[in-house]
Amino acid sequence: MQDLIKEYKVTLKNTKALLPTRKTKLLRAKQIKDIEKIKQLENEIKTINSWVSNLQYVIQWLQTGRQPGTTRGAENRAAYQREIPVSCEWIHTNIRVDLQPEEKTKEQVEVEQMKEQLLQDVMKNIDKTDAEIFTMHANSYSQEEIAKTMDVTRDQIKRAIARCKRIIKKEGWVMV
Repeated sequence: MQDLIKEYKVTLKNTKALLPTRKTKLLRAKQIKDIEKIKQLENEIKTINSWVSNLQYVIQWLQTGRQPGTTRGAENRAAYQREIPVSCEWIHTNIRVDLQPEEKTKEQVEVEQMKEQLLQDVMKNIDKTDAEIFTMHANSYSQEEIAKTMDVTRDQIKRAIARCKRIIKKEGWVMV
């Protein structure tokens, strides 16, 4: 294999050596304005450049053992590392999409307003991170899923949930 690579490199060197003479001839042809000779030399230069490109491609393929320009999963990993997990609760509260807005009765609106007010009263006494963890827990996320999303340990999730429950009970609310 190494012999083959050496042969390709020698061929590449010899092919590159053809370019300066062709370019010099092209300049002379342009000076005397020989249109046929100019076209012929331009085509030769294009052909030699394509040979050089192809030889470089093959040499790279032989040296690395894989096709140049393609990426593998390990090389794409950096893209995954740039991902920032976002809680579903944040998406639901910050992005509102109503495909078919429903008409709500006056009673439904009042009940929703009461629930919102109660939730705000409870959440005033809980810090922001704990509130987010507790909301995710209330929406049936497992402790593992919450830990991955929030980038914390499961023990921290357990403690946050317990803290929230204590605060809610202390405020006199009954958890259902």
